[in-house]
Amino acid sequence: MTQRELIDSIISEVNSIPTLRDKGLHPNTVLYQASKVYNQILGDLIAKGFTNLSLFTKLCIGADKTGIDVTLNTDTGIYYSIIPYVLSPVTDVRSGVRIIGAMNDVSVIFPPLAREQVSIKQGTLSGRIGNTIFNTIGINNDGQITADYIGMTADNLVPKVRMYLLLSLESYDEDDTVYIPAGQDKVFIDMVMNILQGKQIKDMINLMQK
Repeated sequence: MTQRELIDSIISEVNSIPTLRDKGLHPNTVLYQASKVYNQILGDLIAKGFTNLSLFTKLCIGADKTGIDVTLNTDTGIYYSIIPYVLSPVTDVRSGVRIIGAMNDVSVIFPPLAREQVSIKQGTLSGRIGNTIFNTIGINNDGQITADYIGMTADNLVPKVRMYLLLSLESYDEDDTVYIPAGQDKVFIDMVMNILQGKQIKDMINLMQK
């Protein structure tokens, strides 16, 4: 189901309930509430120990589809990318960034690294890194989420990268396929309808498994 089909299905349900229909809910309001449900599902999955979230993960290669730019921070000497998407607000920012690798070579992956292991000023690790380029995720002074590439230099520069991310639903294009577990589309829509009617759902995963 695409994002557009999902939202249209919810709006159809909204229009079938007079008290909601009369509110004249804007589609963006419906999308916002659907995003809350989607994000909570992802958060619940991670909290319950699910590690294989590949079906929920979206390949992101920038608006022009040529890759996400890598830029040099001249103050720190570290190469970085701004992540130009709204990540699903799961347990932490790191959890929303699944894989980063070179755009032009699918075999080149930059392993994740905990930020506390990095000396940002020097752009080095507390240990040895050999020739490996690592990525570490943070937030810059402008509030933007960034991927810093530790071990990347002018000699081994990768100018464009691809990212596999857990996105919030509003970051999907209308024609993008949104993964919802098989046969659970109606359950998902019912969850959104409950929220639109002011009801709270604490454990969405258990509801989807019933």
